[in-house]
Amino acid sequence: MIFYGLLILSGIVCLWDWAIELPKRKQTIRKELESSKGKKTVDPERYQEMTKAPGFIQFAELIFVLSLLVVLVNALGIELLLVAATVVLGVGWLLVYLLYRKQTKLVKQNPTAINQQMRVLSLTHVRGLLKSTFIILLVVVLLRSFLIEPFRVPTGSLKPTIKIGDFIAVNKYDYGLRVPVSNKKFLQVGEPKVGDIVVFHWPPNPKVDYIKRVVGVPGDRISYINKVLYVNGKQAKQKLLGYTTDTNGNGNVWKVAIKQEDLNGIKHNIYIRPDVPAQNFVNLVVPKGYYFMMGDNRDDSLDSRYWGFVPEKDLVGKAFLIWMSWRGIHPFNVTGIKDSIRWHRLFKPIH
Repeated sequence: MIFYGLLILSGIVCLWDWAIELPKRKQTIRKELESSKGKKTVDPERYQEMTKAPGFIQFAELIFVLSLLVVLVNALGIELLLVAATVVLGVGWLLVYLLYRKQTKLVKQNPTAINQQMRVLSLTHVRGLLKSTFIILLVVVLLRSFLIEPFRVPTGSLKPTIKIGDFIAVNKYDYGLRVPVSNKKFLQVGEPKVGDIVVFHWPPNPKVDYIKRVVGVPGDRISYINKVLYVNGKQAKQKLLGYTTDTNGNGNVWKVAIKQEDLNGIKHNIYIRPDVPAQNFVNLVVPKGYYFMMGDNRDDSLDSRYWGFVPEKDLVGKAFLIWMSWRGIHPFNVTGIKDSIRWHRLFKPIH
């Protein structure tokens, strides 16, 4: 609700400036043009400087844009918002450019027309803003749709491999290129393998992204007996490394065993809670076009054991790197941000 309040308050301030103060600043430019009697024109950079809003108005505009982004992201999702904004800005840039060319021709035909000069100055400023913003958004959309997309991990279901607050990079092309928003694949590249850590749209609510480890691909028979995983009858051998404690962030702490699991040659550590009963299942067959996902934090992971298989159409990409790890700033922490970053996890490959 706080963002809705900021959006309304900053919007009122911006509307007041656009409706009342901006016309006054433009009137100053108009008087300068009128006094020149057509012998000179106002440079676009000077126009931009003369129409610039005061500092507090610029701050209100920034708050308005940021609040609007948060509200739209919550309503539409970041991917749909980026694509829609890129299309709207691209079309807007084209329309303003065509209108600018038309007005420029009219000014050449009648150099003393003040109104047409003002329109050209205004369109020059708007065209520049639309062009630069469109190019930035287009690059962002192309990068995150077809190459690499960043994600922040909010839960501990993949501990100890990935921790809460890890920022990960996801390879978007390993499993095929997809159309933004619809996620429909248009170019086949590869398929997930057992052991991969994958980001996907959560089947019960595709607007939510999950990250888990692939333990079963189409046609595999999966068994989980006494907290030991079997893929097509082959045991994923476990080696006890020791014990530690885990927490859910709400002050609850419990003991966990750290084990190294060998899953089809992918050796990685997992957490097992000795105090939680085993949830066994035998010879569960993964259907064609689906995948079975589990978290490395085996007794604290909401995964395919509870909500089923992940369809191929919901795959997003393969996680391959931790580029940032944020522990969080704790109250009265005198060392501040220095201890809030897990420096040893920066740029750590994900296996």
